[in-house]
Amino acid sequence: MKARVYDLGNSYIMECKAVYSREGNTVYLSGDKEIVERISESAAGNAFLLHYTDATQGIFDFQCQYTGYEQEGPLYVVAMQVEDTIKTVQRRQDLKMRTNIPIRLTLLDPDDKITTDPDTKKAVQINAILRDISAGGVMVDIESPLEVDQKIMFPFDKGSSPIMIQAQVLREQEQAGTYHRYGCKFYNHNSGKESIVREYVFRLEASRNYTARSSRDL
Repeated sequence: MKARVYDLGNSYIMECKAVYSREGNTVYLSGDKEIVERISESAAGNAFLLHYTDATQGIFDFQCQYTGYEQEGPLYVVAMQVEDTIKTVQRRQDLKMRTNIPIRLTLLDPDDKITTDPDTKKAVQINAILRDISAGGVMVDIESPLEVDQKIMFPFDKGSSPIMIQAQVLREQEQAGTYHRYGCKFYNHNSGKESIVREYVFRLEASRNYTARSSRDL
C-alpha cells in the first residue's frame, strides 16, 4: 500500500510503498536508495509521523521510530517501529468520495458483450463525468439517458494500476442540470479491482483531510 512520511513538525518528506505488520507493530517502507537517504537526512531523533493507507484495513496515523534498513538487491526496506497510533479510520464498505473525472463509457448488452452501432459496427460509447466513487459503485452524469439495468464499462486509471470496470445502472438520480445522473453498482469486480478502487478512495479521503487540517492550521 502507501504511506506518507512526515517529521514531527508535520513537514512532508516523501511518499513510498509500505506494509504494516500488526504482529511486529512495524511499518516497512520500500523503495530505491533515495528512501534511505531522505529518511536519514530528515531524522529528528529518528522519530517520524506516518500516514498509512491500507485498502483492506483502513487509514492510520502513526508516530514511529526509525530502526534501520536492509537492502534486497536494488530494493531498500526501511523499518519503522510504531510507538503510538494517533488516529485510525477503519475500512467502510460504503465510504464514498466526490469526484469530477471525465470518463468514456462503453455500453454492454445483457450478456456483457460490447454494444455496436448497426451502421458503423463500432462500439457505442458516450462521454460521462464520474461524480462519486466507492468500493462498490459510482455515480455518473451523462447527457444521454440510460435505462435502469443498462450495463456499462469504463477504464479507471486513478488507482495504483489501470483497470477496466464493469457497472450496472441501479437507479436514476435527480437530474443535474442538463445531465442525467445515475447510481451504478460494480459487477465482475474481483478482489484485486476492489482493492485498487478502495485504495484510491481512502487515499483521496486522506488527501482531503490533510488539506483541510493544513488550512485550519494557517
